[in-house]
Amino acid sequence: MNIETVHKNNLSVAVVTAGEPVITDPQSALDLAMSVKYETGSTNIAINKEAITDYFLY
Repeated sequence: MNIETVHKNNLSVAVVTAGEPVITDPQSALDLAMSVKYETGSTNIAINKEAITDYFLY
């Protein structure tokens, strides 16, 4: 998993990319959100589709 912070138009977005699912259930989603907030200070997160397991969205 890679976390990169992008700053544009006075907005900070943490871009999370991963080749395998890191969000598999609600707790893992909360853990990721808190990790991103702690590491980057950003509350805005963009994540690639491959990082979210298919059945999490249904």
